[in-house]
Amino acid sequence: MNQSACVLRDGQLAAWAEEERFTREKHAFCQEKEEFRKWEMLSSYKSGVFPLSAIFMCLKRAGLTLGEIDYIAVGHSPTEKVAAAYRGEEMNAHNAHILGDADARIIISPNRMSEFLRHEARVKEGVHNLLEYDINKLEWVHHHSCHAISSIIPSEFKDCNYMTCDGDGGEDSGVFGFFDGKEMHKTGIYNPIGTIGGWYTAATEFLGFTPHSAEGKTMGLASYGKVNKKLFPEKFLKLSNGIIQPESNWYSDIFKTYDRREHEEIVNNPLGEEATSIAATLQNYLERMMIYNCRILHEKTNNRKFALAGGTFLNCSMNGRLLQQDFVDEIYVHPASHDGGTAYGAALMTHHKYTGEYPRNNFKTAYWGSEFTNREIEETLKEINVSYEYIEDPAVKIAELINNNFIIGLFQGKAEIGPRALCNRSILANPTHKENLDKVNSIKRREFWRPLAPVIAEEYYHDIVDAKQRSPFMLIAAPVKKEWKNKIPAVVHIDGSCRPQCVNENQNPLIHKALLAFREMSGTPVFLNTSFNLNDEPLVDSPQDAVRTFYRSDLDGLMLQNYFIAK
Repeated sequence: MNQSACVLRDGQLAAWAEEERFTREKHAFCQEKEEFRKWEMLSSYKSGVFPLSAIFMCLKRAGLTLGEIDYIAVGHSPTEKVAAAYRGEEMNAHNAHILGDADARIIISPNRMSEFLRHEARVKEGVHNLLEYDINKLEWVHHHSCHAISSIIPSEFKDCNYMTCDGDGGEDSGVFGFFDGKEMHKTGIYNPIGTIGGWYTAATEFLGFTPHSAEGKTMGLASYGKVNKKLFPEKFLKLSNGIIQPESNWYSDIFKTYDRREHEEIVNNPLGEEATSIAATLQNYLERMMIYNCRILHEKTNNRKFALAGGTFLNCSMNGRLLQQDFVDEIYVHPASHDGGTAYGAALMTHHKYTGEYPRNNFKTAYWGSEFTNREIEETLKEINVSYEYIEDPAVKIAELINNNFIIGLFQGKAEIGPRALCNRSILANPTHKENLDKVNSIKRREFWRPLAPVIAEEYYHDIVDAKQRSPFMLIAAPVKKEWKNKIPAVVHIDGSCRPQCVNENQNPLIHKALLAFREMSGTPVFLNTSFNLNDEPLVDSPQDAVRTFYRSDLDGLMLQNYFIAK
């Protein structure tokens, strides 16, 4: 899932994109183009497609041909290594806790083994047949090492703890350890039998939401409920390496105790007491487990900085709670913490393999995807035959529109990497009008109870939210300060928190200027910011996507760099 491709040139990131932006299918689950149909029998629907479009976009952006690429790195181990890991000591070291029998052995299921084999075959055949590239130059890299290094290098921490966690990465479902500035020193793993990510996903599915996609709904729903250990009991396993994980099989049995009618009531009434209590309790357990495990890691290393990645760390409420702890000074969460981030990690690990060094960081923003010139945008608008206006100063125009309570789509610059819209492919609105929360959720066809996020000019960030550090990637929840809650009600969640993005002049000059202009007009250096897409599609990627989505929605206006379209 979340197939992506990136290009490193002499160790520096040149381009990066997710395949879903081109297939227009969330997570790139399937592909209707003729050249991919022969792969549908090879891979399961949920495996995702070979990221051909992302590869060629990255090569074009980097100014390279496939013949100039030294290696293609894959963020997953070959099947034989996964199988060996299941037989190995590290996998089975905790079986007294996990299986209740120290002499028992964990066995990988035939279905799971088939998934790994299909994935490996799909990659090899895609590289050989679609790219016509030498498969002997394929590098297979341990999945969670890719997650870890993808966050360590951009963090620019001199040294730090690292932790990764998701549903399943092959040999493990997460790793943790210490980076000394030159090398990673692993101190333990999350065992895939008690996977935290898989446990949260299973509960998300039980609540009626799409697994591997809608875990954010569970996180948002949690704020409406109260922790109820009787309804959703606490059952953790403490492993010999000191960390705790959920007893996943025990929780699976809990879900099976509900009959069909009881389950339907939960699914059909997400704001009911039972559904919200399950979500609240699940979120509470997740936060407590991760805080406990990070504290254990801190006690081993005496380091107060953490580089974090893996799908579980897209949970910004958990990240916010972790940052509040007394043993944490700073965290770095990669904006592409999901499996799309392993493309970058695999490239970094392969660079290290052949040079002996990790490259210096040039990951200053999340803007690495598709980019279009004004000329290309204007040609698209003429081809589509829509009326448009050229805007000399789009930042001022954006501020004026939002001050007049327009809800607009914004398309500019390079597309973001990761699931969070960071104001290059965003929907923007006025946060001072509470009703805009409902309006934007309705436009996007989202549930009315789901929160929306603020983007804040960095100079005013700490005036508005109570947070230790900046949050440029919208991945750390923070309490909104009392004096601001009534000023920006459309972006304050029911629990008084928000999921902020802060912006400075270097990171995103257009939005930073627009925020300052809006502050001059309204006294508020904040926009409501959410992803430019409807609920049945990924983030828009091209001008064509933006215009199509604009006319499928009730947006008031669309800004495509210097071009404005109104309805």
